[in-house]
Amino acid sequence: MSYKRIAIFLIAVVLLVVAIFSLSDDLMTPYVPVKKAKSNAGKLVQIIGKLDPAKPLRHADKKFFFSIIDDNNSKIDIEYNGVKPQNFERADQIVAIGKYNAERNVFVSDKLLVKCPSKYEEKYEERVKK
Repeated sequence: MSYKRIAIFLIAVVLLVVAIFSLSDDLMTPYVPVKKAKSNAGKLVQIIGKLDPAKPLRHADKKFFFSIIDDNNSKIDIEYNGVKPQNFERADQIVAIGKYNAERNVFVSDKLLVKCPSKYEEKYEERVKK
């Protein structure tokens, strides 16, 4: 093999390694309970839970504020930098991806996933019963 081919191969490997490490935060954010998210302040994580009906939803300056309760009944206030998703109030579960800010006691989320009940589940269950 010529030195030129070896150099191109090594450059490609280095670029691939850099790409993997730079994307690893986005691709491999773990699901954690609320307590662990609070103890790992500043670290990118995903938390999942149900909308807390006791706290009202608020909007201010292109931000959306709400609270969720996880499976361990731990509550956390969330600040989402975006617009409220459609069918937000009807969601079975909400996944917030972001970092916990210990100074402000809020989970700051840049991405939100809303898991709504499927409109097809009821139709499927009705067909199965027949």
